[in-house]
Amino acid sequence: MDHSLSDEERNTKLSELRDGRISMYFRFLDKTLERTNTAFIAGDELTIADICISALLYTNIINEMNPMGAILKPDLEQFPRFNAYLANLKKELADVYANRAPAPY
Repeated sequence: MDHSLSDEERNTKLSELRDGRISMYFRFLDKTLERTNTAFIAGDELTIADICISALLYTNIINEMNPMGAILKPDLEQFPRFNAYLANLKKELADVYANRAPAPY
């Protein structure tokens, strides 16, 4: 059985995902960061919560081999706290990201 999608079907599915769950996820993180008013999810220092979130963000946004990153990046402008958080993660985890081999998602 062939499970491959045409480019149009794939783009439609990615857009639906972006507009649904992923947008909800970014809004949730942005509101959490607004409420806590900290550099990271659970305070001003990196915690296991940030490491877990970082894995998702690396896979879906930072990893240039994932087409979702290009789709999501324009939407991220509406979440300023999330963008600051992402910058903090990139700074704190720079060595991890730099030494991680590029891989398909």
